[in-house]
Amino acid sequence: MLRPEQTRYPEAVLADANEATRLINTLEAQSATLGAPFTLIKTRTMIEAYRFLLNEVQTLSAQGEMPNVIDEAVQFDDYNAIREIDTLLDGLSEAVVLQVEKVEDDAELLSVIRFRIIFLVIAFIAALLLNQYHVRRHVQSVRLMNQRLESSNNHVGTANTALQQFAGMVSHDMSTPLRHIGFYSELVEENCAEPATVREHVSVIKNAVVRMDALISSLLDFTRTGFVKPALVPVDVSAFINGVVQELRSTIESRGATVNLQLSGCVLADPELLRRILYNLIDNILKYVPTDRPPHINV
Repeated sequence: MLRPEQTRYPEAVLADANEATRLINTLEAQSATLGAPFTLIKTRTMIEAYRFLLNEVQTLSAQGEMPNVIDEAVQFDDYNAIREIDTLLDGLSEAVVLQVEKVEDDAELLSVIRFRIIFLVIAFIAALLLNQYHVRRHVQSVRLMNQRLESSNNHVGTANTALQQFAGMVSHDMSTPLRHIGFYSELVEENCAEPATVREHVSVIKNAVVRMDALISSLLDFTRTGFVKPALVPVDVSAFINGVVQELRSTIESRGATVNLQLSGCVLADPELLRRILYNLIDNILKYVPTDRPPHINV
């Protein structure tokens, strides 16, 4: 952001702001369907403030102001917005509990499902709060780092690249498990009279929560270690990629996609980094192939 001649950074920020606004609309709509209507007014205000402050950053940077001066000029108190999000999460948690309690009266089997759903929701909220805590700590670390960069301008490019990739991994890698949890939670409600189907949906939700936990651990490791040499181990290619395809099975089926795997043997790789690459590549294909034709994926 401190190099106004490079437009890709402000463009990326504006794209993130638009995506955040879209997610707020979705979250408000979903809260209404759960019987807990809520509006994120303060959060919208925060996004618009940051959108405005983007122009201020570019203006001050073009005027030659130092990073610490710019940081002071564009600081925004986001405490009320974060409290607002916490309040909405609490409301959604209560609404889900009420929905599950209502379903529990229909059959004894649903009492088991109720326990699992409550556990998954609590684990999901705890994971979000933990991630929020570490992101806020990361922001504080970034501010301290920017002060040190005044005496070491030759490291600015490397630091900005690391921060950009970390933010991209957080937004990209977390979005798919969250979509799976939301989608299969709706299916649990729709198929509550079919225990076998409900168990399958709950299993998918549990796998998504486990995947989110692994992603959070991986991303937190990244904040601590930065770019390090990958830990290479033998990886069975066929079994490995089949596992990635299974993770994306619901999206593959919804897009009517076909996946052709012609694989054999092992490779030396860091399993988590390799999984993230393959997962993102296939997920991007499913997202960005035009919707008027089904994707055909050859690995």
